[in-house]
Amino acid sequence: MHPPNSMLTVARKATGTQQVTIAIDMTEKTTSRGFEIAVLIALTALAIALRLHYITQPVRYDEALTYLQYASKPLGEALSHYGEPNNHLLNTALVHLAVRVFGNEPWVLRIPAFLAGVLIVPATFWASRKLYGGMTALLAAALVAVSASLIEYSVLARGYSFITFFFVTLIGLAAVLKNHNRPLLWGAFGLIAALGLYAIPVMVYPLGAVALWLLLSIWLENTGSQRAKLLWSLFLTLAAAALLTIALYLPVILNDGLEALTSNAFVTPPPPEVFYQQLPEILRHILRFPTRGFPDIALWALAAGTLISLIAHRRIAGHRLPVIIAAAAWILPVLFLQRVIPFDRTWLFLMPLYAIAGAAGWTFLVRRSPSLHMALIIATAAIAVVVVESEIIPRSEQTGNVPDAQAMALWLIENAQPEDQVLAPVPVDEPLRYYLNYFGRPDIPVLNQYQTSWIDIRRHSDGKRYVMGVEPGDPADFVAEFYLETPSFEFSLQPVQTFASSTAQTLTLDTLPQGVLFEMTFPSAEMELVTMRGFEERIASYQGETVLDVQTGDEWGELLLNGSQRWTDYAVEVVALVVRPGREDMDDLQISARYRPQVGAYNGSISVGNGRARIGADGATGWRGILNETPVQLAPGHWYTLRLQTIGDQIDLYVNNARAVSVEDSELTDGTVRLLFPPETHVYIKELRVYDVSPRAMATRQS
Repeated sequence: MHPPNSMLTVARKATGTQQVTIAIDMTEKTTSRGFEIAVLIALTALAIALRLHYITQPVRYDEALTYLQYASKPLGEALSHYGEPNNHLLNTALVHLAVRVFGNEPWVLRIPAFLAGVLIVPATFWASRKLYGGMTALLAAALVAVSASLIEYSVLARGYSFITFFFVTLIGLAAVLKNHNRPLLWGAFGLIAALGLYAIPVMVYPLGAVALWLLLSIWLENTGSQRAKLLWSLFLTLAAAALLTIALYLPVILNDGLEALTSNAFVTPPPPEVFYQQLPEILRHILRFPTRGFPDIALWALAAGTLISLIAHRRIAGHRLPVIIAAAAWILPVLFLQRVIPFDRTWLFLMPLYAIAGAAGWTFLVRRSPSLHMALIIATAAIAVVVVESEIIPRSEQTGNVPDAQAMALWLIENAQPEDQVLAPVPVDEPLRYYLNYFGRPDIPVLNQYQTSWIDIRRHSDGKRYVMGVEPGDPADFVAEFYLETPSFEFSLQPVQTFASSTAQTLTLDTLPQGVLFEMTFPSAEMELVTMRGFEERIASYQGETVLDVQTGDEWGELLLNGSQRWTDYAVEVVALVVRPGREDMDDLQISARYRPQVGAYNGSISVGNGRARIGADGATGWRGILNETPVQLAPGHWYTLRLQTIGDQIDLYVNNARAVSVEDSELTDGTVRLLFPPETHVYIKELRVYDVSPRAMATRQS
């Protein structure tokens, strides 16, 4: 047997596949395959124990949203919607199947992520062994087994543990395929790449890193026809993966459109100055998030090991280019080209790569002492004690941690009545909804700050208003948490129940009359509940009455009710006087019901000069057109009571309580109210009123 120094000399002179053989042969002299398997089994068992310790933790926001909006639905429906990137489709499909088999339990939701998270340990061992040998592989496996970030995302029903598992598996496959043209392995590479992209589109970062490393390794380590064949196989594999990915996403594309994937709010680039302002934080996340929870000494040791592995790369590795260099060469340019601000958890997949690089450096340093290397593995495994005792995982706020959600739900089930309101801001709302659903009370409505406003809160109710998850004491905290304006009317919050880390409060304030959703006369405290654009807010007196004086210039004027996006069957009543008609080709006043930005609205309008009343509609792509119109006798200088009413598919426009025009249309179901004033128009508004005309409200009024 060669002494260590002569073996290293041979390794430095060797290239390509020979170098791999020598590097692995060096470790085989110090460890047997049986020893490696035994240690790997022990490390995998440690990983399982650590993850099982947290698998029953309270359901978090993203998990609850995944289950309630997607995984609990029929599978075809769940995999056809991508309203937001929360729907990690592969995870959603597997969670759906797990719940079908084992029932709806928090630990059941996490079975798919848990299995992927555990498999990261042997996958890291395998990939690391292909790159550096068995001793490095054991130390790398130990690092990922005790990683707090990997533990946490192995027990969250999200897709990030899949991404990490797929990434490290692709590294292992690439380590073989860079020198060997094996069709089955190429097929596995393409399938895993497509599944990763289906799991979360951010797979583009790890997949691109591996593909670039494989491309460069093929080029550097092969020549002639062998190089050409391998490059062609790589191209065909990536093309097949792309086609398979498109096929997997086809239900989403057909249902929500390609823009749901490519143009949603989370992948739309912010202004350049915002991106560059956040760039230092993004880079910090790339370096620190994967290693979150490690003691400082372990972080410095990992960094030192990585540096050593790069310096000594040609002496310790059978491949020309370090994977971590290719990863940086891919991720950073793509980051600048996309110019998006990824979530910190996007970079979780880098933890096995950091572990492999750091382990390679330390294995090189202690290569002459197997016992010292084993001591490093044991010391690394001991980090598990630090992770558990620090409580970094139960205290983590990743993906919306609400420890009191179950206790809140049980308290509401005992105390809330059907007529009560429950107000809970993000991220409290979805875990609360989940546990209400879990305990059989999905009928208790929970509204967050995006689903309510003072308009909704002041709606008449015989019940109470409960506020969950807002710090007691200062009412301004409630106003800020729910994105409300400080009102002119009085309101108060009273604590009624204290949980481990939060409080339930009751909200008291003056309510609107029965059936009234909103009403405003002038001057009015309700002015703060509307947004006005395109005209100056002016209160005037006309024939002894106080009115809102609307005068537009070259642009449209708008009066928008803030909030109220959940209104369905209601009537908008406006008492208006057209002082000066606008342009002949435009109506003088337009009332919009069921209005949602970028979704649409039903529009009832009158034209004094043309003597007509019309109903039109906006859609997601713009103006749908006039749905119906009728002649109406109108004159300037007269007050008219206009009412646009939506009940189910029926939309009616009334002028002075007489139905002027009606249509049937089912495209829009709910939304708020706005008034539009064309350019060069002068209108007085004396009264604006919105009231409930749903069958339930009408029955209540009749009784």
